[in-house]
Amino acid sequence: MKLAKDVLMGRDKILRGIENLGFKSVGPVESPILSMYNQEIDIATFAITMRAMGWHFHLQRSVKKYSIPPNIHLTILPIHKMMLDEFLADAQKAVNIAKDQKILDHLLNQPLDKIFTDIKEGKIDSSLAPLILDMLEPELGDEIVKTLVVEMYK
Repeated sequence: MKLAKDVLMGRDKILRGIENLGFKSVGPVESPILSMYNQEIDIATFAITMRAMGWHFHLQRSVKKYSIPPNIHLTILPIHKMMLDEFLADAQKAVNIAKDQKILDHLLNQPLDKIFTDIKEGKIDSSLAPLILDMLEPELGDEIVKTLVVEMYK
């Protein structure tokens, strides 16, 4: 029972904290899983900045059919109770950076072959790939994914 209480307490504190930073939930919050977006910042810059500070969560692409913007996906565990304040302090720093920097805009001004070479070489965080593909015409995105999969299994 204590672990469940820790999870819910952690979820509620993170939820309130990132809502204070301008994030909104994609849907009703009913579990220890949060999907949050912030249309005032560059979500990719936020995610990459947080990763550089040691935090890891999933970056999810938009789902236009359901009006879901790109978002971060967090799963809260009991251990997170110990690091809530540090997470929220780092999130504040990342939001400040993501208000001014736009990683995706910068990337999309480069040739696609350079973008994917940089991803392959680890110069660009691979978690950005779904968001990059999301910004392309669907047919081109599909072709790129097929090419990447073929290249992976050569």
